[in-house]
Amino acid sequence: MKNTKSILGFLIIGAVGLSACKKESLLQLETSNNETFSDVSSFKDLKVQSNFNWKLTNEITLDVIAFPAPVKIENTLTVKTESGEVVFKKLQQMNQPFTGKVLLPSKETKLIISFGSISKTVDIINNRVEFDYLIEN
Repeated sequence: MKNTKSILGFLIIGAVGLSACKKESLLQLETSNNETFSDVSSFKDLKVQSNFNWKLTNEITLDVIAFPAPVKIENTLTVKTESGEVVFKKLQQMNQPFTGKVLLPSKETKLIISFGSISKTVDIINNRVEFDYLIEN
């Protein structure tokens, strides 16, 4: 019982001691430019550089180049991110061209495009990717 009173007394003294400490505002940070950030109460109060890019996604144009074939060859065209997330899928005829739009996270720089057993990793250049059916040796 005496031990319980000692522990309880220690906890009360510790709580009072900690609550008496001076609390400094975390929003009064100083940067290397000696700029001081003031309290922000709403989204409208945020100040960012005029060239800040708010977009988190990019619209990519996907161009599929047709391959002339004497017979109808049709398979699923699948577009994935490098991490394997499927972002586009459609039934595609090899002898038909296709152009479409895909919305991707702006961090993506490459896509994996497959058609049946053909699979290629292609670079995103100027928000465009191009896929053909030619197999490289």
